Amino acid sequence: MTNHAFPQTSSAAQPVMAPISRQFVGRVIARSWWIVAVAVVLGVVLGVIEVKRAAPVYQADVLVVASSTTVTTANFGALATATFQTDTVIDPVIRRLRLNTTTQRLLRRHELSIQTLTNAPAVHVVGRADSPDLATRLANEAAQSFVTVATANTLGKFSVFGSAAPGSRVPVSTSSGVRRGAAAGLLLGVLLVILLFLWRKPIYSQDDVAVELGVDAAFVARARPSPPRWLPVRRRSYDVFPRGTALAVWRVVDAIGSDERPSRSCVILVERRRGGDPALLAVMEDVITTYWATSNGQQPRQPLEWKRPSDPDLPKLLTGASVVVALVSEGASRRALRQLDEELRLFRDDKSRVAVLIR
Repeated sequence: MTNHAFPQTSSAAQPVMAPISRQFVGRVIARSWWIVAVAVVLGVVLGVIEVKRAAPVYQADVLVVASSTTVTTANFGALATATFQTDTVIDPVIRRLRLNTTTQRLLRRHELSIQTLTNAPAVHVVGRADSPDLATRLANEAAQSFVTVATANTLGKFSVFGSAAPGSRVPVSTSSGVRRGAAAGLLLGVLLVILLFLWRKPIYSQDDVAVELGVDAAFVARARPSPPRWLPVRRRSYDVFPRGTALAVWRVVDAIGSDERPSRSCVILVERRRGGDPALLAVMEDVITTYWATSNGQQPRQPLEWKRPSDPDLPKLLTGASVVVALVSEGASRRALRQLDEELRLFRDDKSRVAVLIR
């Protein structure tokens, strides 16, 4: 159990930004990893769907051989590639096939490309398209244009070795879609976590609670599910650690009052989500049970009630209470604590405040 006593802070005090520690980063990751995991899974699914629904691509290639050339074998590939990737070679192909495109687009999208052969004065001219006929025509026309340009520039004597066979369908790798989808999902998940953090500014430490509520004492409790969450059971209980947390809370509250006039307390639940936090409810049950099981001297216990900050009866409850016990879920919105602090100062600024941060 961790207990910190803090001096009361006024509403005008400006909190000082502390450096981000590894423990803080670890708590954020522990609370937010599932968002990134879901985003990655969705990205992978969408990536696979994109690959499966992509239009088929067909490929045809033609072999061009230099029967004689003035270029050495070592330099032939680089020079042939540079010659092929020019408007002089590609523009005639675009005109003959009446394509609505440009040289740079054909090359950038690999609709036309050239593949050199190692230690041989020969190249493969490759055409790609969404139909086997167009892929064949692209390869044949580009090969003929390359032969014409290369011969005219005295690079040697070239010839097309046969003609391109009908284009065959290019197999699509599902792994590429998985990698792209996973990368996009990871980026989106991390971005979403950052945006949620900047918007909610969640509570992750006792210092956060102290700054926003100005508590007299703060405790940290851990509520662990039994059995673990991953087991498919209908009902699950929670074990609170340290086990003496609730007792320590009421000892602090009893010390604030006196034997003649014991403190009247109320419990406020500040949850991290609207649907309720089972861990916080488990700590609340422990706190209330311990409250009635102990006594402050010879005086009987005062009635104990609990509310959420959004409950309309909260002002009425705060009016008669001298001690407020705030149970705060780790990851709760900082805005909720600030609203609670405003309520406390509005009705009675001298209320004693004790907080328990539940992890």
